Formats: sequence, C-alpha cells, structure tokens
Amino acid sequence: MTYAPHASSDRSRRARRVQRFGQIGLVLLLGAVIWQLALTSQRFGIQFVPHQDVYEHILAFAALGFCLGLGADWRRLCLSALMLTAFAFAIEWAQGALTSTREPHLSDALASMSGAGLGLIAAATLCALLRRWKAARA
Repeated sequence: MTYAPHASSDRSRRARRVQRFGQIGLVLLLGAVIWQLALTSQRFGIQFVPHQDVYEHILAFAALGFCLGLGADWRRLCLSALMLTAFAFAIEWAQGALTSTREPHLSDALASMSGAGLGLIAAATLCALLRRWKAARA
C-alpha cells in the first residue's frame, strides 16, 4: 500500500471549503427568513410575538455567532465576540446618526450581543462534543 502525503491535507482543505460555504448559506438563509418576517410585520402591522424586534436581533446575531464560532479556537471566539459586539453597537449608532426615521436603542444592541453570545456558545459546545465523539471513535 502506498502512502499519499498530501491526500489528507487535500481532504481537510475541501472539508474547510465545504464548511465555509455551509456557514455562508446558513447565514443567508436565516437572514432571508428574518428579513421576510420583519417585512411582513411592518407591511401588515402583524406582530407575531410580543417584543418581536428583540427576538429578531437575538436570532440574527445568534446565527452570525454560530457561523463565526464553528471550528474556532478560544482566541478566535473572543475575537468574534468583540467583533459582533462592535457590530451591534455600530448598527445602533448608524440608525441614530445616518437615518431620521429610525432610533437607536440600547436594548437592541444588548439583544444582539446576547444572541451573538448564545451562537458562539452553541458553536463552541457543538465543536467540543464533535471532538469528543471523534476521539471516542478513534
């Protein structure tokens, strides 16, 4: 039997590429669903649940946090948390500074931060469980 030294690195590169496309697809899908729910609620005055805006922030940032946290080490998880926190506050700042029709709310930024934290924790937990499962099978 011959040994192919680059076969495993090619497979891992392909796996990372597939994972990246899956993450992008998940973010786009969840973004489209949240966007449609927001448009429906604004257009027809429908509010599916009380404080729907808060849940939309949590769900959107949980999806972002989950996708950024997949396969990340602790340093990248912390960096992702800081980046998502800055992004949440930047969105609220932009609503106040750049538009006259929307108002910034601290509760929206806090909801976004909690969603990002939940997504990062879920991704880190899933990765740890998968590592344990793979180690147990080996």
